[in-house]
Amino acid sequence: MEFAPGDVVQLKSGGPKMTVEKIEGGQAVCVWMERIAYSNLSSYRPQQYTFAVAAIMKAEG
Repeated sequence: MEFAPGDVVQLKSGGPKMTVEKIEGGQAVCVWMERIAYSNLSSYRPQQYTFAVAAIMKAEG
C-alpha cells in the first residue's frame, strides 16, 4: 500500500490514529496527540515515532 504525508493511519495491531509526516524508504514517520490527565484537567502532547510501512494501514472513518 502506498502512503503519503497527511494520510491518517493506524498500526495493524491497533492503537491511536496517526498522521504520516513523511516517508523515508520503507519507514513512515508518524505523529499523533497523546492525552495526559492531571486530576480534573487534561491536556495533550505531541508524539512522533517511525514505523515500518508494513506495520501500518490507512485508518477507517
